[in-house]
Amino acid sequence: MPFLADLWRRWHISLITWLTDYVYTPLTFALRKYKLRGILLALMITFLLSGLWHGAKITFMAWGLMQGLYLCFEALTNKQRTQFEKRFRLEKRWWYLLLRILTVFVLFMASQIVGRADNLKESLVIFRKIFTERGPLFIGDGPSLLIYIFFGLLVLLFKDFTEEFMPEKLKLFNNKRKFVRIMVYSTLVILILLAGVFDGGQFIYFKF
Repeated sequence: MPFLADLWRRWHISLITWLTDYVYTPLTFALRKYKLRGILLALMITFLLSGLWHGAKITFMAWGLMQGLYLCFEALTNKQRTQFEKRFRLEKRWWYLLLRILTVFVLFMASQIVGRADNLKESLVIFRKIFTERGPLFIGDGPSLLIYIFFGLLVLLFKDFTEEFMPEKLKLFNNKRKFVRIMVYSTLVILILLAGVFDGGQFIYFKF
């Protein structure tokens, strides 16, 4: 089973569809004589362009290259991982699914640190401080803001989880009971007002 590839099929769908149709697919066709090496090269070029699409900075290019390396590793190890999962019957085990989710989260967040830093040196400093320095758990507005955000994420994750694995059960947003729907939407609106960022200057593409 894929890890990061599955994320990219579900996230930023408009961008990845355009890149697949107009960059990745033509490249794999042009490089088909190189077989697997051609696919890997097409992946690297495609995600390098994805990084440049976000911004003409070395950090965005590094972000794209990291995504390309992740997907190249998946392509190279796909057969071995599939055999391993089938041998130990891991596909349906909840702890293995959780491990996959955490792996994708950690790898993707590592690339986000690089992409959002002002420069590569700053990203290295951030990584070093994550693993070597201690500090207060809460910064700025304290624990209340973090709790609001965490609770809102729990609601959205619960929705995604039930739609993926139990589409006919535990509905929140499409619940038959009007009271449940009102409570869920009201809760999210309150959380957005409490924890939302309403300064347009902080938008990721504000300077794009």
